[in-house]
Amino acid sequence: MLDAAWHDFVAKGRDLVVTSGMVSTDQQKHALSRIPDSVEFSLDVRSQDRNMLEAMHALVLQHVTRIENERAVRSISARRCGPVRRSAASRRSPG
Repeated sequence: MLDAAWHDFVAKGRDLVVTSGMVSTDQQKHALSRIPDSVEFSLDVRSQDRNMLEAMHALVLQHVTRIENERAVRSISARRCGPVRRSAASRRSPG
């Protein structure tokens, strides 16, 4: 669903890059035939447009809430983990 949103934003000419970072499970608990107790992941959202970043952050939280409700799971989302890490975006050199 985030991929579809990214595609729609980019098709409208918005500046947005979304990639997944790390994905991991607890090495002490995971196994080939076992559903993990927890999964950790990171999501990297970049844009020169601060409003685009805020819109995408809101969309991610909306999907987190939906998944929690549909799947009866609990997430440790940005709402509960503290502030989102932000840094100023830099422009790529032409060429």
